[in-house]
Amino acid sequence: METRETGVIAAPVDTARVTGPGPTIWRDDLIAVLLSATVIGGLLLDGWNHLVLQKGKLGSFFTPWHGLLYAGFTANAIWVISRNKHLWKKDVKPDPHLYKVGNYHFRYPFAMLGLVLVFTGMMGDLVWHTVLGEETDVARVIAPFHIILFFGASLLIAAPLRSAWYAPEEYPRNGTFVRLLPPLLSVLLLTVAASFLLQWMSPFMEWSATPLGSLTGIVPDNEGLQTAMASRVVLADILLVGPLLLAMRRWTLPPGSATLVFTVVALCMAGLTSFHLLATVFAAAAGGVAVDLMLWWGRRLSTSVQMFLLAGVTPVVIWPIYFVILAEHYGANWPVDFYLGVASLAALVGLVVAFLAGLPIPEEADTLHLAGGRPVL
Repeated sequence: METRETGVIAAPVDTARVTGPGPTIWRDDLIAVLLSATVIGGLLLDGWNHLVLQKGKLGSFFTPWHGLLYAGFTANAIWVISRNKHLWKKDVKPDPHLYKVGNYHFRYPFAMLGLVLVFTGMMGDLVWHTVLGEETDVARVIAPFHIILFFGASLLIAAPLRSAWYAPEEYPRNGTFVRLLPPLLSVLLLTVAASFLLQWMSPFMEWSATPLGSLTGIVPDNEGLQTAMASRVVLADILLVGPLLLAMRRWTLPPGSATLVFTVVALCMAGLTSFHLLATVFAAAAGGVAVDLMLWWGRRLSTSVQMFLLAGVTPVVIWPIYFVILAEHYGANWPVDFYLGVASLAALVGLVVAFLAGLPIPEEADTLHLAGGRPVL
């Protein structure tokens, strides 16, 4: 097995993958991630329906608001399955860049498993509603079969990221924004999905299903409100920073990556409640711009140092601006010592995450997920 030094890890070069048709890999991954975007779009539309039109209730299983979501899943299923013509055509040999799972080869093995989990979650959710009725409040989001649905959808969304990870010639470490667009979009969509799953803890939306949901028009001198807000900020910071730290283990983030991820994630969360907290998206965008500029300035630094810059700069830019916006635009006057302390706490947690994410992997550990030069499950 060959390896290439990438700063914090020695990334495996899968020779079986790089001999495959490069343009086909990039095209397949781009189409896969765009189809995954329809799933996320349907998820956000359905979430908006439940929060705004249904006033926090679950509603019927059979509803037109599920249309885009199920259409996205169907399109993904057709695309993922169609990438494996060798499974039903005897005269077609599997491409050398496919993943080997046992005695079979698959283009997107995790996505195939994701489709099974999505179908299982949908059928289980239908039976659950029929027998036990509708979930309410937070359980409406994290009901057992909903978690299975989210897990299956995440495997679908992560398929282009995993594909790009093992195609170093098609996705070089210092690739351009366009070249790395499929894995970047995959990281973005995964971050949106995780933020949606934890939506009641998002600081970019007013989740009114619980008494602690309101962020605006209040004097936050209640200890419970401050605890909830501090938890929201720290968790949101981890959700924004963590996926990019993972991507940095494999690639040098092209300029605009952080701005794209931070802005779109915040915009999607704000959209769930009809953009009531739309102004706070500016804080996320400002943090993304600051991170991109900092990474561009430190582009000659080691990957580990860049990781610390990402984790340290993000919270000290986003969250002070965020709280100022809450005060000036929404009338929620949080104490200065509170929000500066929360921003500092988020920075500390982010630096710890960056340290853990940047730990080097011994070269011999890379062989654990490789068999015969090809990645396996």
